[in-house]
Amino acid sequence: MRFLRTAQLMAGVLVTGGCLDVANPNACTAVVVYGLTVAVTDSVTGAPSAVDASAVARSGSYEELLTPIPGNTLHLVGAAERAGVYEVTITKPGYQDWTRAGISVLPGACHVTPAAFEAKLQPIP
Repeated sequence: MRFLRTAQLMAGVLVTGGCLDVANPNACTAVVVYGLTVAVTDSVTGAPSAVDASAVARSGSYEELLTPIPGNTLHLVGAAERAGVYEVTITKPGYQDWTRAGISVLPGACHVTPAAFEAKLQPIP
């Protein structure tokens, strides 16, 4: 849970930091905000498990492979500046497939409002 909260805080900093321009409140920065941030963990140990995991996000006919954050073994990100309602499926050798639907990424004044969530992967017995 601590990892998920960290991801939410990081996403919030990117969103609020992207639109702060006192001289011109309508100006937006060039920072990229990922719409989806998923913390991938082992459901038994709680250990970060994004390494070797493959995650696909789908919204209608749109499909994207989520990517790891360099040097981060916990998070996968995607849907950069793309609003939509997503279904995310994660596969990883030795684990049951994980899927969640109905994940909303909302448009914002400057950037999307990101969705951060956790995928607790179940080891295959």
